[in-house]
Amino acid sequence: MGNTHSLNLIGGYMSLEDKILNVIKKDVNNIGIEIKEVKYLKENGVNYLRIFIDKEPFINIDDCVNVTNLINPILDKYDFIDEPYMLDISSVSKGGNYE
Repeated sequence: MGNTHSLNLIGGYMSLEDKILNVIKKDVNNIGIEIKEVKYLKENGVNYLRIFIDKEPFINIDDCVNVTNLINPILDKYDFIDEPYMLDISSVSKGGNYE
């Protein structure tokens, strides 16, 4: 992976996860879903972009599909990640720890 940090407007550096969150958050919020966390990691030689989402009363599979379809073109447009990866949209109950 190339440079995962960039200078932000107040002089600090943004992580890859923060850059991704910044470009997808508004659109995802507009469909009534909250992004709880964005993680980019490697497991068993595979790169994963994991995005944990939540809404009341719960997240279902259609929500995960809708978020995937919504953010895929945004991620393609900004092209922050210069290596192959798997996009994993999950409910916080599946993999997050947000109590």
